[in-house]
Amino acid sequence: MGVPVITWPQARVVSRQTHAVLHQIGLRELSASDADSYVRLARDLAADPVRLHELRQGLRARMQGSRLMDTAGFTRCLEDRLMQPYQEIEREGRRSF
Repeated sequence: MGVPVITWPQARVVSRQTHAVLHQIGLRELSASDADSYVRLARDLAADPVRLHELRQGLRARMQGSRLMDTAGFTRCLEDRLMQPYQEIEREGRRSF
């Protein structure tokens, strides 16, 4: 963590995962739409040491502050989703009486 990356989402799962993570931490601009934009992103980022430094200093905080690290929120959402079928069955069972 702390190393800036860019991605060009394609068929490989890892490129799409990186794209998703970058979007979740507010760095959509580091996700390329094609080969030319990927090269342009890499070139521009390599030529901007101030931006690289800022990214390195802030990546951990961005990740920690994102929904990706909200384990309590994720768990609540998962529990709610798991309880929905049970609650629907229970409601349907009460209607049939």
